[in-house]
Amino acid sequence: MKNKLSLSIIIALIIVATTCSYAFCEYKEESTEQGIELSKSAINIVNEQKREAKEAILKKVNDEVKSIDKESQKAAQKAAEKSTTLRYWYQATSLIGHEQSSGGNGLGYSDSRWDENDDKNYNVSSAGIWGAKWGLGSGYALFFPPSDGTYSIKTNYYLKGVIEGGNLSTTLKVVDSNTGGVVFEDSLNSLGTGSYNNNLYSPTKQVYLESTDDNGYAKCYTIIFEAQTEAGATASGALSDFKGTGTDRYVHWNSFGCQK
Repeated sequence: MKNKLSLSIIIALIIVATTCSYAFCEYKEESTEQGIELSKSAINIVNEQKREAKEAILKKVNDEVKSIDKESQKAAQKAAEKSTTLRYWYQATSLIGHEQSSGGNGLGYSDSRWDENDDKNYNVSSAGIWGAKWGLGSGYALFFPPSDGTYSIKTNYYLKGVIEGGNLSTTLKVVDSNTGGVVFEDSLNSLGTGSYNNNLYSPTKQVYLESTDDNGYAKCYTIIFEAQTEAGATASGALSDFKGTGTDRYVHWNSFGCQK
């Protein structure tokens, strides 16, 4: 009788354990599916945020450029130009304006700001589970092509920070300052997990530029450097940190070199 009772108890425990196991698996599967849907929703929201932020920044930059004394900018460029019978060279060593934005959805935080006295962008995105975050920094300079043709635009910048499951992307944009339209846009770099200890990057892009408009007036272009951190997490946290606790991490724009 005692053996039969013990056997019955064991069988009952096995049934309970199996039922609980199935229930847990179903819950876990349902929880994962809900998490994936949350992640997709967060990504869609974030993509729309970034699109709107970039449009707003471009409009603001175009408005600011309209109020700039272009003749003095052109004179400064002329004084810094180097030209021979073989080539033309100009290097812009300081940005004339900065913009920034940040946002995201779900758990985590993000931020982007520029140093008040330097062309350093402090930019960070940190995402918790099912979260998605982004930070954007844009800096710009002006360029007046002395003649029509294809120019090599070299962008020099330093990176100091850390990426753990996130991303840092840099982009070059060239805007017709008269119309406000983007005439060229391309990725400079897209970087993933790793440590960056003041690493120098110097990508070059080829861009065809005109020196005068249809009315014969000198054309001006706005060259924009864009740095964007991103972090999205589905199972654990993700980080793209080029800000740190103060100024110990950064994206440091150094110069634009224009050669023909």
